[in-house]
Amino acid sequence: MTCSGRGEASRSRAIRAAGCTQQQADDFFATYPAETLVVTLRLRADGTWQESQAIDGGPATKGSEGDWVENGGQLVLSEGGSGAGDIVLDYAIEGGRLSMDVTSPTCAENVAAPFLFETAPFTRVAG
Repeated sequence: MTCSGRGEASRSRAIRAAGCTQQQADDFFATYPAETLVVTLRLRADGTWQESQAIDGGPATKGSEGDWVENGGQLVLSEGGSGAGDIVLDYAIEGGRLSMDVTSPTCAENVAAPFLFETAPFTRVAG
């Protein structure tokens, strides 16, 4: 699977979709002072991934990266050497859209994961 996709979520939608408490959401958005966050996720055929973010229509900046595998219907993103642990996602692909639900870590363990990967479907933009 090699693809690049984008997902966009408003702050209010992100809070509802991520399943975090209001305090967790407030703490997260204190570091991301954004009304709109566009996340680009690249899954490469060589087993690597990279995530980038564009805040409120600004230029994209590099976020996390590492290795990925598909394991038993789940997508496992490992952040190469960061010590952050794996992000495990249930996923569904419908046409050119990728939807993901974070199964681990929990919002308390990695508040960014649900906001970045779960709040809106990603739309395939390149092959």
